[in-house]
Amino acid sequence: MRALLALPAGLHARPIRTALEQAGFAIALIDDLGDVASFARHETFSVIVLVNPPEERPGRAAPLVATLRALRLAGVTAPLLAYGGIARLDPVPLLRAGADDVANTPCPPEELAERCLALVRRAHGFATPKLAVGALTLDPEAHEARLAGRTVRLTAREFAVLRLLVLRRGTVVRKQTMLSHLYAQDAEEPDGKIIDVFICKLRRKLAEAGGPDIIATVWGIGYRLDAPAEAKSPETPLTLAS
Repeated sequence: MRALLALPAGLHARPIRTALEQAGFAIALIDDLGDVASFARHETFSVIVLVNPPEERPGRAAPLVATLRALRLAGVTAPLLAYGGIARLDPVPLLRAGADDVANTPCPPEELAERCLALVRRAHGFATPKLAVGALTLDPEAHEARLAGRTVRLTAREFAVLRLLVLRRGTVVRKQTMLSHLYAQDAEEPDGKIIDVFICKLRRKLAEAGGPDIIATVWGIGYRLDAPAEAKSPETPLTLAS
């Protein structure tokens, strides 16, 4: 999943960006709302997050309204989320201009990320956040992994690693990204070798459930998850399972 984060200069990107990355999004960052429409017209995104400029007075959303209209006029169909940033906004003009959701202050970054996931699910016509790659299915709400219908018992952090790999199926996930994903709230991150331990346990448990080895090692960088039929069908998509 790819997210375009339009965060005007003067606002800190790290908290929102980190929350979106932890939710499984690859982030493209832009700092000028005026450039969003032209940028989004030539790229594909799962969701676009537009943050109100900090200099706007509370209740005003003229830049967001203009950007939303420009995106829809440009034919951009990705879900659009408008966020008030440091100001509270009237959601009515934003929704009329094309926003799919409006988040107002206070809205923790984690909630913003969950709203983005909900928009992606609705855009694909699914009411539940289950993810599937080949015979592997993950249910983040139940923290349950199943392989060909058989339950794979995982710890919370093993599940988090597998979920991140599934969300970024086919791309290499760096060890540092996994560490940040797992230990974002900790004062100190453990050594990167802990990721190797999690991967080893995941491979063993998936094998015990009768599955093939779908986690590839990219030496010196990280790991990549491939669907079992990847070699025969490179277009096998990541799906949201109902």
